[in-house]
Amino acid sequence: MGSNVREPIDPVQSAGIRSEDGTAMPHVVLRDLTKNFGDARAVDGLNLEIAKGSFTTLLGPSGCGKTTTLRILAGFYEPDRGDVLIDGKSQRGLPPFKRNISIVFQDYALFPHMNVFDNLGYGLKLRRVRGPERRRRVEKVLDFLGLTRFAKRFPHELSGGQQQRVALGRSIVMEPDVLLMDEPLSNLDAKLRIRVRTELKEIQRVLGLTTIYVTHDQDEALSMSDQVAVMAEGRLQQYSPPWALYNEPVNPFVADFVGHTNFIPVRTLQSGGEQPRVAVLGQEMVCSTRAGSAVGAAENVMLMVRPEWFEVATSEQERREWNASEGVILEGTVTASDYLGSHNRVWLDVEGIADELAVDLPAKAIDSAEAGRKISVKIPNGRGILFGS
Repeated sequence: MGSNVREPIDPVQSAGIRSEDGTAMPHVVLRDLTKNFGDARAVDGLNLEIAKGSFTTLLGPSGCGKTTTLRILAGFYEPDRGDVLIDGKSQRGLPPFKRNISIVFQDYALFPHMNVFDNLGYGLKLRRVRGPERRRRVEKVLDFLGLTRFAKRFPHELSGGQQQRVALGRSIVMEPDVLLMDEPLSNLDAKLRIRVRTELKEIQRVLGLTTIYVTHDQDEALSMSDQVAVMAEGRLQQYSPPWALYNEPVNPFVADFVGHTNFIPVRTLQSGGEQPRVAVLGQEMVCSTRAGSAVGAAENVMLMVRPEWFEVATSEQERREWNASEGVILEGTVTASDYLGSHNRVWLDVEGIADELAVDLPAKAIDSAEAGRKISVKIPNGRGILFGS
């Protein structure tokens, strides 16, 4: 299968639907989607445009509305307001069986009394696909997913990863326009989850299926997706490629939810433009702002710094070579550390900053990661992101 993998899909270039002026149009559109359950609003005015053949993840904490959105897409729920469009056609009022959409559930929902072959062919049988054509399509999917030798096995005779592939195969054999996945890896152990998510992404790229995936796992979202939609309390917070989501969060919620981050209280000295100047413990530095985070002069605001954005001096010689004009230099005491293989993450107590800072050190800097050690770190100019209050 690896030799047939295409280059990653460009969400704009891949969109096969085009407007009258020739510009790419989205394959799936969520337009002002709203859903209430009693007094609780599960989805609140959600707008998304999803390109054909792309892999889009709905990411957020429990109760943020991501699974409700998926169920509206599938036709299990009818929205109270708004619409779902696929290929420009409204899906409002269409029951699930009239939408060419397949869904992979969290628990896989395999029939325990059916073998792999019959599980894959069950949906085609319901659609009255004739025997020879049904067999051809099932055999094709078995071969594609590397399941041919397991065709006669029953679900309880399969590993977790094999069961997951059967659940996926049962969806793709239907040749859907859109594939939905509701936290399909949550029942797998950590190591298997990493391997299977790589397989899932490879399969999706080969098939070119428009895929919408739901998870609360940040690593899954960042590693698998072309675009990630972060949700909270039913509302869209940010819709971006993974790189932008991590490095350019638009608000503190996204910054804090995606990856680990530090928020350091600072005071603005100069506002305006994209790189205001701020004061941190009596030192000055230039930082960045993001959309919706414009700040004025003499404001108390928050500076976001990822643990790996710090520069670390592991010796006094390195510390002396730093130029104070290139950023803010902080001195602190290590209170705890975690060895993470590729690096050490330490928690640093810096006088004047209430919360301990998470800082990543090189894996070889074992001595510097010991509790009680004093180390120096620098926030280089331009590496921090400023969020207004």
